[in-house]
Amino acid sequence: MTFKIFDVVTSNFDVPEAEVQAGQIGAIVEIFHNPDGYGVEFCDEDGQTLAMLGMDAKQISLAKI
Repeated sequence: MTFKIFDVVTSNFDVPEAEVQAGQIGAIVEIFHNPDGYGVEFCDEDGQTLAMLGMDAKQISLAKI
C-alpha cells in the first residue's frame, strides 16, 4: 500500500526499543523514496511525541478511525 503525508496509521509490530506497540496509532510525517519508506510519528494522548521511526509499508496499516 502507498501512504500519503499525514495519513493516520497503526504499527503492525511491536518496536520495543522505541516503546511502540502493535496497534499504536501514528501519523506519516515524511515520505522516503530511496529506499521506499515512511517517517512515522507516534504520540501520546497529550500530543507529546513518543517516537519518530522510519518504517516500510509492511510495518504499518491505514488506521480505522
